Amino acid sequence: MHAHAGNDFESIGSDVFEVSRWWDDHVPRHINLSYCDVRYIGEHVFRPVPRLRALSLAGNVRLRTAELELALAAVRPPQTSLDTVVLSHANVTDVHSLVRRLQTATNITRLELAYNRVGAVPKRTFFFLSALRHLDLSHNEIVVVDGFSGLARLEYLGLAFNALEALQSSMFEGLHELQRLDVSYNAIVGDLDADALLGLFNLKEVDISGNRVRRVVLDSGGLESLEALSAAWNRISDLRFLGRLPRLRAVDLSHNAIARVPDDVFPLRQRVELFNLSGNAISGLQTGALRHASFGTVDLSWNRLTTLDDVGYKSVDVLLAHDNDITQVTFIDAGKTVQFKSSFTDERSLSLRTLRIGIH
Repeated sequence: MHAHAGNDFESIGSDVFEVSRWWDDHVPRHINLSYCDVRYIGEHVFRPVPRLRALSLAGNVRLRTAELELALAAVRPPQTSLDTVVLSHANVTDVHSLVRRLQTATNITRLELAYNRVGAVPKRTFFFLSALRHLDLSHNEIVVVDGFSGLARLEYLGLAFNALEALQSSMFEGLHELQRLDVSYNAIVGDLDADALLGLFNLKEVDISGNRVRRVVLDSGGLESLEALSAAWNRISDLRFLGRLPRLRAVDLSHNAIARVPDDVFPLRQRVELFNLSGNAISGLQTGALRHASFGTVDLSWNRLTTLDDVGYKSVDVLLAHDNDITQVTFIDAGKTVQFKSSFTDERSLSLRTLRIGIH
């Protein structure tokens, strides 16, 4: 490994790694030139390096893209030994042009392009990188995604902190192995229609936090394999879509516009480890809101609750209800714990073994 991260090289000529021509060809090489304030890089700088496995040039914001592309194109054959490329915070604007220089590096499994100035992802941009499993395009300026065709093995796709206004099925066509999708903190407004994700049969985790989503629509199915949903800091008010996600184990709907929790939110006997509803405007829960499923943690903190009635809390291991204005508790179940802060007590946590009567 060559680790030079954090140094101040400014210029890296084509002869820097010339000595590596005589190194053992059977030992994989890793070059880390992250945050070295590189401004110039020689066209053939990586050509002498045998079996280059991983390359990072992250954080070199003054490096000219044209020189970066030439250096990538000149990686010593066979480029198929290259597995990981990290080009985050490298002033990249044209992702199609950049990736074209890597089209013979067909065994790349991880490509990081976060914190750049990419505005669009044209169709077939990553078509030749068929082995790619992890692609991070977060913290860019992406407005348009024409698709990720060719990435049939992709497992993680990061599109957080961009400028996408909607999700469309054409964006994710062919991503049948995708397991984790992050589109948090974009500009998605209104309905999020699961039709756009219909072909993602193995999708397990989705993050749509920090958008302006008002409703999640599951009219045509989809997301049947979903296990974790992060949808905090949106404008969602209707929870009924959760009943159509039978494998969901963790859901974060904190800081939305939820006022009430309806009956039978989840299907019978479903196990949910985390149900986070903190920071909403919930003033009450329907009688059977939590009865059918079982829960690890239910977080109702920072809402508008004034009473805690028996709405199925026996199926909850840990209930967080602090920072409400609770004046009455009318349920009890030994062995469970409820946390709250209200007008009648300064205690943050009371054991339900000792709380036996309603408090008025």
